[in-house]
Amino acid sequence: MEHQFFSITLRNDTVEIKIHPIEFFNVDFSVRYVVMYKLSLIHKEDPLKNHESIIPYYISNGQTNRLRANILYPFMCYSDWSNQGICPFFADKTTKQTNRERCSLLLKYQVGPNYAYSKLENIVIENFIGKDGLEQEDKRRLEYNQMEKASDKLSRGLPSVLPRLRNFLDFVMCIMNENIIHFNPEVDDIRCFRPLVDRNDHFYVNMKKCEHLPETLAPEDDYRFVLISILSRYVNLILKNHFLDDIQLVKMTTIPISKEDFNQYVNKCDKDASIKNTTSYGIISSEFKNIFKTKIDRAVVHIKRTNMSQEDTDMLFLASILPFQFKINPFFLYSDMLTHYKMDCSKPTQEDDDQGGLCRSEL
Repeated sequence: MEHQFFSITLRNDTVEIKIHPIEFFNVDFSVRYVVMYKLSLIHKEDPLKNHESIIPYYISNGQTNRLRANILYPFMCYSDWSNQGICPFFADKTTKQTNRERCSLLLKYQVGPNYAYSKLENIVIENFIGKDGLEQEDKRRLEYNQMEKASDKLSRGLPSVLPRLRNFLDFVMCIMNENIIHFNPEVDDIRCFRPLVDRNDHFYVNMKKCEHLPETLAPEDDYRFVLISILSRYVNLILKNHFLDDIQLVKMTTIPISKEDFNQYVNKCDKDASIKNTTSYGIISSEFKNIFKTKIDRAVVHIKRTNMSQEDTDMLFLASILPFQFKINPFFLYSDMLTHYKMDCSKPTQEDDDQGGLCRSEL
């Protein structure tokens, strides 16, 4: 299968950041499409300050976040019983047994927050609640509260889409997406952004596949519409004003691979290599945000604060959610999941091997 991904360059007088896809995998799993991105920071005056990081991004099938738009999310590896020792898994014996028969957990990175993503989230919520005018606001607020209650905020449901993107670089990677860039609210069928009913459909990246039933639009569909419309405005603002210095589309063909071989390839249980790779990821992300912030601040200086257009308002808002500095934690090792759930790279015991592991439902 072929798919197109964006290659992005951002630069200032001293630093150039390149974000380039290098491999595209078809992993033997329900969330199967993974593109490997090389992130490079090239310091023009001091090569000792150069950084490079290789980060996997999976194409979301929308089954957990309820939005199918071929959005890219960064992750580490596929964690499950059969991959102990090559991808972190639960260390506690009781927790390990509880999760023995579950399918792979995609371990997420914890970089950020380095921008005020919650303000962007509030804009989406406000627009959803006000979508049908004052008379419908109470009804819309109740509908959103029900969606939020059904979501645990960071992993499930539409309210989890933006909190997954707490790193501004990853947010840009998410919206640099042809389905978002070219979204036309007058023409596009929002039902095509529903996750497919068949959770095992290997061709979920084909956006021509649509779930037309039920025909009546649900509150989730209205939230999808508002979210994608707003993200489309911001990405087109970025493109129109050339805040990214060089953009290219790269066509790639999938390479079939098993979960085990993919986990071996990314090698997240090599602690020293992971510390170096993830620390560089954090440093490049911070520098990316700072360069972008400088570019957009130069643009907003020229905006007149009276009779502003929607584009002017969006540009001022985008500038407002980017702080000038982000304190870099030198140990961007792994993710909050590893800390909270006490996961590690322990080798499977003989008891683990004897019991084996099944795969009954997605985690």
